[in-house]
Amino acid sequence: MTENPRIALVTGANKGIGRETAAQLAALGMTVLLGARDPERGEAAASALRAAGGDIQAVALDVTVADTVLAAARAIDELCGRLDVLVNNAGITGGYGQGPVSADLDTVRAVFDTNYFGVMRVTNAMLPAGLLANGPAEQRQATPGVRPFWMAERDLIEAAITAFAGNIGRAAAALEISPSTIYRKREGWARQRLS
Repeated sequence: MTENPRIALVTGANKGIGRETAAQLAALGMTVLLGARDPERGEAAASALRAAGGDIQAVALDVTVADTVLAAARAIDELCGRLDVLVNNAGITGGYGQGPVSADLDTVRAVFDTNYFGVMRVTNAMLPAGLLANGPAEQRQATPGVRPFWMAERDLIEAAITAFAGNIGRAAAALEISPSTIYRKREGWARQRLS
């Protein structure tokens, strides 16, 4: 590693956009920790990027498995002592070709576990470890103006329900059914409860 480079972690970086992000951050002179759920694929990608001149280390990290996320945070702390940039890139697709009425809920759960809760898992593992802050965790105070988690959770749920309702509306229209009464009642409930 070069003297005091910025340290970046990119999750889901053994291929695709994550790998390219890792390559570009390395080209900017950063030390890049390439997160991959498959250690062999992660090391193969890191090795190829090192051969191209990047300062890149593979880190075993499956964003859906808390133990690997915590182990990665410990490894980063031991290897680098800090983390300057976190790119939560890991993600999966799911449910293509499924309508809102026929969606496989296990697939939906897997997508949310990776794409939403995975971001939370990784970020939450790095923050308490003091890796993404200027100083140890015990020195940090709650950030003024940051909303409590339940409000962010509520926003996510409302956005997901609104998107689901829109999809149901389109599916129902194709079947010549009108769900507008249900949707209007939900909107009215939301206005009453939130005002």
